[in-house]
Amino acid sequence: MQLNEVTVAEGHGAACLGNPVNAVAWLAGALTRLGHGLRAGDLVMSGAMAKMMPAEPGARFDVDFGGFGSVSLDFAK
Repeated sequence: MQLNEVTVAEGHGAACLGNPVNAVAWLAGALTRLGHGLRAGDLVMSGAMAKMMPAEPGARFDVDFGGFGSVSLDFAK
């Protein structure tokens, strides 16, 4: 992740229980043991791959998700 063209964080899916799908599988199992479960349409976030950064007015974030693509976000001044 870059903030104003400076790399401020890096993350890898392996940091999330070895693979983000492992975190989702764990969640599904834990919910099942509690008598609940995941349902069609549920939104699941497997965990953050990088630290959070404050978004100040005028900031620009660029994030590359490898094969999933990239995103850029500009905050108005």
